[in-house]
Amino acid sequence: MFAKTQLLEDLFEKYDIYDLSHGIKEDKLGDLMEEYCTILLNSQELLEDWQNGRLDLDNTDDYLYSLIMDKVDFDPDDIVEIEATTDIEHRNTGGNSKTDVLATLFLESGETYYPISVKQTTVAKVAMAEFDAETIFREVGITD
Repeated sequence: MFAKTQLLEDLFEKYDIYDLSHGIKEDKLGDLMEEYCTILLNSQELLEDWQNGRLDLDNTDDYLYSLIMDKVDFDPDDIVEIEATTDIEHRNTGGNSKTDVLATLFLESGETYYPISVKQTTVAKVAMAEFDAETIFREVGITD
């Protein structure tokens, strides 16, 4: 459907995807996609192109950026900068977070956080865990 971009090609080489065996390859592809999303979200150029309607949706990088950013519930012009990371703190219980990429959106009026879970699937429906607000607050360390 979409061609590999230079960024994706560089990441495939970095993670040695072409030379890995089946099970290891899928694991590394997950790491690759998390890093890919982080690089895209940290791009000021892509942010400005998205804000100004200049993304080329035939380009894989631009298309994925658009898919992510079109889910953001803010006026594009209010977003000044985005900082994304895969360095996610463990939950208060010591377990790993279900968030793969955490994007901080710096807005004209402050900042907000978008947790992103990167998954590969071909099915129309996936299961997800649901928790009450108190459990979520406790697990992610929100105290106020």
